[in-house]
Amino acid sequence: MAYDRGTIVFVEVKARLSEDFGTPELAVTSEKRRRIIKTALHYLMVNNISDMDYRFDIVSIVFTKEKKHPKIELFRGAFTSVGFFDRY
Repeated sequence: MAYDRGTIVFVEVKARLSEDFGTPELAVTSEKRRRIIKTALHYLMVNNISDMDYRFDIVSIVFTKEKKHPKIELFRGAFTSVGFFDRY
């Protein structure tokens, strides 16, 4: 979790040693997003937080032997909880 200028941010961080099997952010499947959303909404409810914006970000990190520093990407607002309850 993070706080960004009045917004609670639920952050999923994924890392890989290469992109041979896809980029790290692709590992955040629909099932994983569902679990993150469910957990985040539970956190907001238990802590009685209803007057703040929130969002879901993904941080993708790729470490490679060829490069000294990892490639880091932020996917701000990568997914939302809109329509989450429509399926249940």
